[in-house]
Amino acid sequence: REYSGIVVATGNGVKRIHPGDKVVSQLSRGGSYTHYLKVPKTNLYKLPPGVLLKQGSQADSISTCLNGIRRLGVQDRDTTCVIGAGPLGNICAQILRRKGSDVMAVDQDERLLRLLHKYDVNTWQDLESTDRFDCLIDTTGRQQEVSQLIERAKPSTKILLIGPNSKEMMQHFEGVMPNDVRNLYASEFGESQDWVEAIHLIQNYAINLEDHT
Repeated sequence: REYSGIVVATGNGVKRIHPGDKVVSQLSRGGSYTHYLKVPKTNLYKLPPGVLLKQGSQADSISTCLNGIRRLGVQDRDTTCVIGAGPLGNICAQILRRKGSDVMAVDQDERLLRLLHKYDVNTWQDLESTDRFDCLIDTTGRQQEVSQLIERAKPSTKILLIGPNSKEMMQHFEGVMPNDVRNLYASEFGESQDWVEAIHLIQNYAINLEDHT
């Protein structure tokens, strides 16, 4: 779903976007594997001149992570475990380190874990324990792993599910494990303030995108 592009035409009444502008957008449905897309102006965000289209396409993932971390209410000195070190997990870990959080990333793939060492992120190949963490973030989207995560977490631990279908999964666990999901959150996409911040982070090279672009 991540994409960026160049405006070729605008509808009547569109003032802030012009043909030739580089933009990114949140897709409400469908996909972006096409030469042209018709997008509501409210879903469109203009990229600064110095931002490449390849960089701008990552604004969707960054805004989703920003939205989830904001909902989770992570504090500066919280200890946070990110399960999954792919693109979403990598970006979450970078954002959390910028906030001053102590971060542990968990993934079976050693190559993905090595990418995180330069951000001073601790790594495990297996989730050895959940006791030390204030927050747990799942970026894998695998229901069985999330179920185990909920069962192992302390009652006070906040859990974030992030990525496509995370809200549907949250609703599932609210139905089958109502006593264990008091601190369960989900983020599938960013809100307007998250998109603005994501583009700002990209423009200022505050997030390293080279790991997955």
